[in-house]
Amino acid sequence: MPITIYSHNDYDSLCNCFDNLYTLIVGCFFPSILFGQTYEKSKFGNCFTGFMKMFLLYFIFSSFSIITNTNLEESLLFSKQNKYLKNFDDCKNDKLCKININLEDSCNFVNNTQICHCLQNSYLEYCDFNNNILPDILNQLMIYLFLLNISQIIIYNIIMGFFSSYYRNKISYKLDIREKKWKSFCIHCCPLTHMLALCQEYKAVEKHNLLITPLNPVSLSTNFMV
Repeated sequence: MPITIYSHNDYDSLCNCFDNLYTLIVGCFFPSILFGQTYEKSKFGNCFTGFMKMFLLYFIFSSFSIITNTNLEESLLFSKQNKYLKNFDDCKNDKLCKININLEDSCNFVNNTQICHCLQNSYLEYCDFNNNILPDILNQLMIYLFLLNISQIIIYNIIMGFFSSYYRNKISYKLDIREKKWKSFCIHCCPLTHMLALCQEYKAVEKHNLLITPLNPVSLSTNFMV
């Protein structure tokens, strides 16, 4: 009784990406371009569409991170610091308040400097802020920024994992490659293997296209002599 054996394709090892410097360099430094090329070779659409999909994902998340970090710095540091600097501007109308002032570390005026009451209070409050309040604010800001950046990195990797694994699963289905969805997600969710996975998918699609692309027939004209 004959035995039927079913076989399926497989991706190359992630380490094989180092054999092709082009895909490795483009995948590491310009992943959106490599994804766009794979997108087109997989016949999902043109290269520019694939490029813009991944590029916009990078751009939107980077913009969101910059905005959140800036707002955090503004609320914890700059808004409080600017309050004292604004007091200096409000006192500039008085000629006496334009005198240059030297402050010691103890926030005491040197040589009994005579200045207007408005500016005197502003300088003393600002000096006290720099010496006593600012160090605590900076420590707090560093902790918040660290926690915020860690959470942003985790969220970004999860989003990128879902996005890239979706197209990896489509490629796997198209090339008859059996790979579990959770494995595709984990490969793209990890920053260390995400770039290599893009190279792996590009090589798999390129190899598949080379195998199924028919060669152009060569016409031969032969003259027989009787």
